[in-house]
Amino acid sequence: MPTFAYPIKKIAEIEIRGIMPDYKEQPSLLSKPRKSVHDIINEIERSADDRDINGLLLKIYPFNGEVKLYELEGLTQELAEAVKKVKKAGKPVVAYLGGEMVGVNELYLASIADKIVIAPEGMIVGYGAVIDVSRLRSFFEKFGIEWDAMTAGEYKSTFHSIYTDSATQNQAELIKSLVEEIHKQMIEQISRSRNINFTEELIEEISGGMIPPRAKEIGLIDEIGFYSEAKRLINKLANNRDDENVNLIKLDKRRYWDKTWGVIPKIAVIGVHGAIVTGESQPPLPFPLLDERLTGSETVVKQINSAVKDKSVKAIVLRVNSGGGSALASNENYTALKEARKKKTVIISFGNVAASGGYYVACSSDRIFANPATLTGSIGVVYSKPVLEKLYENMKIKIETYKKGEHSDMFSTTRHWTEIERKGIENALQYTYLNFKQKVAENRNMTLDEVEKLAQGKVYTGTQALNLKLVDELGGLKRAIDFAKEKAKIKEKYEIKFYPVPSLFGIQSGFIRSTLINLILNKFPE
Repeated sequence: MPTFAYPIKKIAEIEIRGIMPDYKEQPSLLSKPRKSVHDIINEIERSADDRDINGLLLKIYPFNGEVKLYELEGLTQELAEAVKKVKKAGKPVVAYLGGEMVGVNELYLASIADKIVIAPEGMIVGYGAVIDVSRLRSFFEKFGIEWDAMTAGEYKSTFHSIYTDSATQNQAELIKSLVEEIHKQMIEQISRSRNINFTEELIEEISGGMIPPRAKEIGLIDEIGFYSEAKRLINKLANNRDDENVNLIKLDKRRYWDKTWGVIPKIAVIGVHGAIVTGESQPPLPFPLLDERLTGSETVVKQINSAVKDKSVKAIVLRVNSGGGSALASNENYTALKEARKKKTVIISFGNVAASGGYYVACSSDRIFANPATLTGSIGVVYSKPVLEKLYENMKIKIETYKKGEHSDMFSTTRHWTEIERKGIENALQYTYLNFKQKVAENRNMTLDEVEKLAQGKVYTGTQALNLKLVDELGGLKRAIDFAKEKAKIKEKYEIKFYPVPSLFGIQSGFIRSTLINLILNKFPE
């Protein structure tokens, strides 16, 4: 009588390594697009739903997003939530930590797995929270560069290092609260998933660096070995076979049959990444001072209007990963979203950071989602300009100024503001600040007095913002899309339409010059 060998079910193999952008990159002649963090999340969630897949094997190497403010990133928490869905589906997960250095993000993500294997030479380092703020005022003064700066909001200059020498006592307390909250999130996650009781002594030990044998002793990892050990372990958990002959499959190569007919409803995802400016969006350049992505309000407004006109688009999700920028550009984006809400569902999703102008654009939405470690708030306004008068003197540069109008050169780098000019700038900042607070009050159903207590440039984590009612729910882009689907009453299959962000290929002429001027002169108030 013939015997039958039942096929071993497949194990999804997903590698997480390097910089993962928070958006879909466009293909160019210079390079192929990198996988976005959302591509990875989609693959992880597909492994939870695919009936032919019996488990998940994560190959984790040092990684991070493009915006790295804290050691722990909100994007890492979004990846972790996706892995939890695999476990909830009853499928085992094994994480392999293959780097020589295992940092906060790698260990945080791996801790969600059922089992963790670390490379023999892998070192767990710096499991803590830190914020460095470089104060550059004295540095610039050595070269004869001074700054005129004004803020609306006591805390607004907390992270503005160019024209400050130190944080005030209140600002220092704010920074400490952020560090403590991020650290708390990290420790609580590891404690829950690894069932470890963290004493103060153990917290100090892990933050100072830990070798694999000690990590295994305290239960931080399960096995020490190479990738073959991780394959053996997932095979044992998923297929009850004690060997490394695993039927691995990469989900970015796997194709699924789609039997849907007709027009498929869409959810549009539009991104606000990097500095918010007027005009068109521009990619970062590989040069100092030019390595920040610029999101132009003209580009964003066009994309919002396009999504509104597209009958197949039933909802819009605005993904924000920005620390702010131009108040005018932020208002233009806000106004376009406010008009869009009259016709379609508008949901906001915060990435690693959504502060200042990044929060401003979110003030016209049906719901705001943030990750626990998201940096948000910073409701206030700041304006600064360099004063190069002493630099010109030191360099023997003579500037001749011819003007008509006493204050026509008030934004020149050749001199400081007069008291009258400072008063004019202050009035402008307070006017913009009031507009900002009014939009927050309207969107969050608060009084102006309530907003003022939360504003003043104060920065919050996503968890703190939730408690203060500045956001509605903790969750990543996937959760925001799911909510948009429910709100728009999409019951059948739908597609996600990612609107493009510009690539390095095809940069407009004159961009380098204009960008350099903007960044050096800091001409856009936050």
